[in-house]
Amino acid sequence: MCRTLGSVFVTGFSSFARAADGSFRAWGSNVSGQLGDGTGTTRATASPTMVPASAEEIVGSTSHTCARLGDGTVACWGSNNLGQVGVGPVSTTARLVPAILP
Repeated sequence: MCRTLGSVFVTGFSSFARAADGSFRAWGSNVSGQLGDGTGTTRATASPTMVPASAEEIVGSTSHTCARLGDGTVACWGSNNLGQVGVGPVSTTARLVPAILP
């Protein structure tokens, strides 16, 4: 029996999939909060995230992730030690939840 899978996105060390209810699940490395689940806990199985359900595309590197939302805005999360999240000052504290870029 086959099921249609809506969206799957793979970043440097993590993966994201859209669940049947439109929300996102993620797994993989999360040491910099790049799964967007509010923690820094690495996940071996698909776990709920705080990625907006309106995300149409997810891209990222090994330590941060960004999503293009349906209204054209962008949200990013994860390591911001070089300003890669694009919001607020450069910080050694990771952004653990998605933030909409100004």
